[in-house]
Amino acid sequence: MTSGLTWLNDLMTWLARLVPRLVLVTSRHRAIVFCPGDVTTEHGPGLLVYWPIIHVLQIVSIQLRTNKIAPQLHGSEVLASVIVWRIVDARQALLSLNDVVATVESWTLAALADAYGATETSAGIGVDTARRVRDRILEHGIEIVAVHITQRGWTIPIKTMTDWSNHESRQLDGTLR
Repeated sequence: MTSGLTWLNDLMTWLARLVPRLVLVTSRHRAIVFCPGDVTTEHGPGLLVYWPIIHVLQIVSIQLRTNKIAPQLHGSEVLASVIVWRIVDARQALLSLNDVVATVESWTLAALADAYGATETSAGIGVDTARRVRDRILEHGIEIVAVHITQRGWTIPIKTMTDWSNHESRQLDGTLR
């Protein structure tokens, strides 16, 4: 059920867009202002005035971020990893990628699959993965600091009861049971 004064709320919200806004951008963030005519400006730390009726403001964190990548099967091993990254060019990152975090994670998984080698050390796989992702994603304004392999282990095939019920076994003399 809507109130009879919903129109008043809508009117006040629209009128509030006519008032310029003052925003404090901290040293750990960058402000991207989208203006009319496909003009985009980036602003560093300090006070920023923008007009909501013609501008759209996006605040982007440029701090180091750590993402845990879910364990994946590579060969006969399971690898879990952590990626450390940051946005160095907020404007480029926002304009070139739809979802920055998802892109970083998916490109890391692809690079990890390429870098995996059963005889490689975990540190070697991490360094190679970081290099592969770094080469690809730097043009989008994102810096890969490190990739660490946090867990590495062999998988053990487990037979279920249904597998054993259909299993033919042989006696010592070679005849079927």
